[in-house]
Amino acid sequence: MPQSFTKNERLKSKQSITTLFNEGKFIRKKFLALKFLPAGDTLPHKVAFSVPKRRFAKAVDRNRIKRRMLEAYRLNKHLLADFEGRSLHLILMYNTSQEYDFQEIEATLKKLLVELNNLS
Repeated sequence: MPQSFTKNERLKSKQSITTLFNEGKFIRKKFLALKFLPAGDTLPHKVAFSVPKRRFAKAVDRNRIKRRMLEAYRLNKHLLADFEGRSLHLILMYNTSQEYDFQEIEATLKKLLVELNNLS
């Protein structure tokens, strides 16, 4: 599996995001939360990243954390296997007001992906 993060791997559809929040399942580890929903398509897994404005008022800080989360996902998406033969819609949410470094984010994301694989 290539380690790139292409445009078709990003979850952008407002309808898909709304469905994900309404019907998706939830996993939390430390400061990261993962909401996921199996999708009917066979495209690659689609993911979105969220950092709340309430906790990080400056866009510079929010974007830095999103970049760290994206990079951690990009490097470790190979841990995410097919979920019952279907792709997943995922949203990764940062749930703390403390800013963690890349190594902490990556380690926590790995734990989330391993737990998600155990659910399939």
